[in-house]
Amino acid sequence: MHELKELRSQINNIDQELVKLIEMRLDIAIKIAKYKKRYNIKITDQSREAKVLEQNISYLNNKDYASIISEITKDIITFSKEVQGNVNNN
Repeated sequence: MHELKELRSQINNIDQELVKLIEMRLDIAIKIAKYKKRYNIKITDQSREAKVLEQNISYLNNKDYASIISEITKDIITFSKEVQGNVNNN
């Protein structure tokens, strides 16, 4: 039981770091949205999205997780665009 508690503690610590990093990423997405709004640039950039997806998969040590990382990255991009859209609509 102690081992399970320790493993869950490790997961909690990782989750805490993930939340901080996602929050930082969204803050930067807002800055990007303001830049795009100022220079009349569309929010969606499919070539950039494809590059981010490919890049994130390349960071993997275990390529068995590629489809999972692909889906997570797509979700992060979707939420980033949503945040950017909210900035541009205000």
